[in-house]
Amino acid sequence: MLNKLHASTFDELYTPQDAMPALVNNLPSWVEKVWCPCDTGSSEIFKTLDVAGKEVVATHILGGYDFLKYTPEFKYDMIITNPPYSNKDDFIARCVELGKPWALLLPLDSLCGKRRYELYKSGVGVITLAKPFRHKTLEERAAEFDGKLMLDGEYDWGEPVGREVW
Repeated sequence: MLNKLHASTFDELYTPQDAMPALVNNLPSWVEKVWCPCDTGSSEIFKTLDVAGKEVVATHILGGYDFLKYTPEFKYDMIITNPPYSNKDDFIARCVELGKPWALLLPLDSLCGKRRYELYKSGVGVITLAKPFRHKTLEERAAEFDGKLMLDGEYDWGEPVGREVW
């Protein structure tokens, strides 16, 4: 099922808590409402932003919200997510196209490349993490839920902490 949803088996990786302080500590003070287009109410990004007092709206491809095609009707100040790496160029391009401030958790090689250079010319700030972190694999994430992780649209992602769009 995973390969039907994503082009790469490395696309369904979960953001560890270790990555969150750098994200929250560098958010502009004017950001009040954040759209997390690759997240659910149980993601570390969603939970961390909610605890930090931000209004968070999560959408996910499993809920029928394809970030590359979906344009939200709700207002938001910033896009923050950990996108699938196999099509990171498309995610970067979509963020630029939407014209809102954005923060994508990406590997360092995302700074390279001719297409990305053209996208970044409009002005992009970069924050690197001093301490590298490792994403959780699908198997590790499933183990947290007693091996009951299913990607069939019927999966219970846990209690949403804020507003979750499905």
